[in-house]
Amino acid sequence: MQITKLMFKNFMGYKQLSLPKSNDDLPEGLILISGQNSYGKSTILEGVLFAFFGPKIFLDYTAFYPCFP
Repeated sequence: MQITKLMFKNFMGYKQLSLPKSNDDLPEGLILISGQNSYGKSTILEGVLFAFFGPKIFLDYTAFYPCFP
């Protein structure tokens, strides 16, 4: 499976977001999401998880964020 576009509408802090902003598909290979603190990088990843697993994914973050001693 390959994700070619991301579209969020009224998801957490995003009123509307489309990636990529043009009509092109996302490029193949590694995708880098960068930005300053509190700019919504993690929210984009949480949106992808929500799309695949639904709201139950937010009940147990330990499955995706393991703790290392």
